[in-house]
Amino acid sequence: MAATKIHPIKTTLDKAIDYITNASKTEKQKNVFGCNCSPEFASLEFDQTRHKFGFSGKNLAYHLIQSFAPGEATLEQAQEIGKKMCDELLGGKYEYVLATHCDKAHIHNHIIINSVNYETGKSFSREHDQKPFPAWQAIRQISDKLCRENGLSIIQIPDKGKGKSHYEWEQNKAGNSWKAKLKENIDDCVMTAASFDDFLWKMQEKGYEIKRGKYISFRASGQERFTRSKTLGWFYQEEQLRTRIERRIEFRLRQEQREAQAPYKPVQSNERIIAIEGKVAENEGLKRWAMLQNMKNASALINELTEKGVGIREGLQNRMVDLYDSQLDITRSIKKCEREISEKQLAAKKIKAYLDLKPVYSEYRAAKNREKFFREHEDELHLYDAAKAEVEPLLNANGKLPSRTNLEKEIAELGKQKAALFESYTKIKTEIAEVKKKQKQLEQLDKESNKDKDKNNEL
Repeated sequence: MAATKIHPIKTTLDKAIDYITNASKTEKQKNVFGCNCSPEFASLEFDQTRHKFGFSGKNLAYHLIQSFAPGEATLEQAQEIGKKMCDELLGGKYEYVLATHCDKAHIHNHIIINSVNYETGKSFSREHDQKPFPAWQAIRQISDKLCRENGLSIIQIPDKGKGKSHYEWEQNKAGNSWKAKLKENIDDCVMTAASFDDFLWKMQEKGYEIKRGKYISFRASGQERFTRSKTLGWFYQEEQLRTRIERRIEFRLRQEQREAQAPYKPVQSNERIIAIEGKVAENEGLKRWAMLQNMKNASALINELTEKGVGIREGLQNRMVDLYDSQLDITRSIKKCEREISEKQLAAKKIKAYLDLKPVYSEYRAAKNREKFFREHEDELHLYDAAKAEVEPLLNANGKLPSRTNLEKEIAELGKQKAALFESYTKIKTEIAEVKKKQKQLEQLDKESNKDKDKNNEL
């Protein structure tokens, strides 16, 4: 569960930022993140953006708080959800500071957002807080969606007679958090395991206790009960884990040998296996027609799968595992692209701020009365010092800053890569649906075949 609320900051913006970035609340500022700004100088950078666009509104910034239920979300998970919420709400066009606090029983995010869009100069209230669509409503919807995606609870009004005790609710939701983390760690270990035993060893290295039996189970440090991997879904059953590891090893070998893997082309047939039951079973004519149709469709299905190079059952099972793993790889590549884009956008913004302020510093150096000039331009000169400190790590071996034009080209190229990855992700998603459909057709075929056998035995 994540409760959210937002309110404007009208005065003492610097104190508000100092509070949320307090070292004692954020593990010595380890859990502090700045988007399009440096957390250390965010107050000054916010001021500069408002000044640049001549903003004269009363609201200097907005303070958003997102609180998770005790024991439900991990620190890293809470911060990631906070970032994604801001990305979806703000589209990367606002400066904000996010600090994840862990000084209380419940982990919570504090987010301070500048009141002005740094690209267009439009106010936050105009873009995101209109009466028909208030900001708190949009924030709640985005937060709830992200919580569902991460296996966390959302605040709902329960139906009468269907409520749970607070203890039961907390335990249930805490379990979802363990499961989300377990899935992530299993995926990491499967990717690099040299065998199933090696996979188990890697999981133990991550701090998991493992119980073998009819079903394999895992328990993280601090977790009360073991979690069966099969409860995480089909992809995490022991049989599928073994298959995933084997297929992953084969994939790595193919990469090393630089062998091209033939792309799978999904079967496009829409033929289905007809269930012989109800009115179909009662009518001899319909029954005979359905049996003949099933024989025809089954033959066509098997021929199509064979032509595509896909084995009948084991082949479909293996292909499903390959598709899920490919989907996982693409998801990680998309996230990597997004991180690189964000880093380059931030670098471009820092360079722009530095170059915009540099003329003021040059005037200061050339001024006859530097003290007077400093008094008149103190804020801008402080901002210049901050901007200079921010761009120093970006200097290359020759002491020069990256070209903003080159950065823009790199960002555009990464955008194309991301778009191509999304296209591949969509194709794989379509293939997964197609393979699932073929598996269901085969299951229905088996079902009808068994019915015929049983009837023959009876006769």
